[in-house]
Amino acid sequence: MAKISIAIVDADDRYMQGVSDYFNNNYSERFTVSCFSNKDYLLEFLKTKKKFDIVIINKDMYFEELTTYNIKTKVIFSDFEEQGEIDGYPIINKYISGQALHDSLIKAYTEQNSDELEKLSVTNTESKIITVYSPIGGIGKTTVAVNLAKELAANGNSVLYLNLEDVQTTDLYFNSMKETTLSDLIFAIKEKKKDIKGDIVSFVSKDENSGVYFYKAIDSMLDIEDMDKKDVKVLLENLIEVQMFNTIIIDTSSKYNLQYRVLLNNSDAIIVPFGMDNVSTEKLNTFINNVTDLEKYTFLINKSINNLEYMVPEALQRENKSVEGGIPYDMNMQFNYAMESNATMVMKQILQSLIVKLNLV
Repeated sequence: MAKISIAIVDADDRYMQGVSDYFNNNYSERFTVSCFSNKDYLLEFLKTKKKFDIVIINKDMYFEELTTYNIKTKVIFSDFEEQGEIDGYPIINKYISGQALHDSLIKAYTEQNSDELEKLSVTNTESKIITVYSPIGGIGKTTVAVNLAKELAANGNSVLYLNLEDVQTTDLYFNSMKETTLSDLIFAIKEKKKDIKGDIVSFVSKDENSGVYFYKAIDSMLDIEDMDKKDVKVLLENLIEVQMFNTIIIDTSSKYNLQYRVLLNNSDAIIVPFGMDNVSTEKLNTFINNVTDLEKYTFLINKSINNLEYMVPEALQRENKSVEGGIPYDMNMQFNYAMESNATMVMKQILQSLIVKLNLV
């Protein structure tokens, strides 16, 4: 995959080195960075007919001749808080954070080159949508979804964890200094913006510890409810088309409505955790009796108690669906997947088995 080439033009060598190091350390799969401390050096380079996708140039060094060269995106650095444009190119403050600079460049690139979004991809393979859903509340869907995402990322996959619960705990599991949240992406979809793919890329965060991509938790519990079935369809289609993720792991609530019906119908696989109690069995039987494409569903027991036997729900027996295994109950495991315990080891084995079964390797 071709990378986006960036030229930084600024008289401050130390500053340019810092920006270059940030991009090389965090986004080497997407960008290559070159630095020019003198605009004449850049001009000599461009005259050799070599090209850059993005040129970021200090306002004091900007020259009109730059517009005559085939540069896809131009951004102007300012030493101060300043808004506006020069020759139609956006001005940004050079002293914003590395993450904010990355987001500003993505925004500028997508606005000026909407037909070349494939360069923002980090994978050329079509994404798979794996949804973790259960009609049973409190059964540990988030624990399964989060740890499946972490396991895939540890195996070298580009993974997005997408939380579509009404009450979200995303920020307990993944960390980011970015200010944008899933609410910003939902609002962009509701506004029917044409640049949804650019927003998908610029709004997403990446957890430094696990390498999992994610959107920070929604600002209001009502934001998910505001999405209708068309919005869900638009979100899923654009997540696939941007080709940024090998796998999209979707975490859900226990409700079932038209939005979730669209979600489940458009998932490549659905993982359904359930419990060993009678309520879980009854709810699962009711749900299975209303499912028409059961071949996409994989069932596992979560919060199992080792010294108790469990009964396979009647509906699963009737449909000849097996249970993938039982994850022991361990209240600490959901927050510390790295801990060495029997429950963690069992979960890792089951998740690795699921990864092979669902062809996510």
